[in-house]
Amino acid sequence: MTAIAYSQGLLPSTFERTWGWSPQKYALINGISLLLIGPLNMLIFGRLTDRMTAKGVKDAPLRILYIGFFIMVPSAVLPFFMPSAETAFVVLCINTVGIGIVSAIGVTSLLAITQGQVRGQIIALY
Repeated sequence: MTAIAYSQGLLPSTFERTWGWSPQKYALINGISLLLIGPLNMLIFGRLTDRMTAKGVKDAPLRILYIGFFIMVPSAVLPFFMPSAETAFVVLCINTVGIGIVSAIGVTSLLAITQGQVRGQIIALY
């Protein structure tokens, strides 16, 4: 997740070279999308995990984490093969959803599988 998230740093120059977007245009559109997607993503998938757990699904965080992983990995590569900046950016937004799921639910998943005595240490390492 970290490698995919930090690799997005090359995207302003990619959008400029490939589709003609200036770095300023990319930054503005990306910033707005992150401000919208990030909080919604955390709330939606956090709530979904809580509901599943309340219904007795013991591995709910792990299941949601898998969903995020399977969204995140393929959508990290696909923007580079899109015919236009707009379609590439839509795929990038889907990738952002996957990254958000993994980062939000990652801690919850670790708490679910770690014994009480070492939870603080594991979360600190994460």
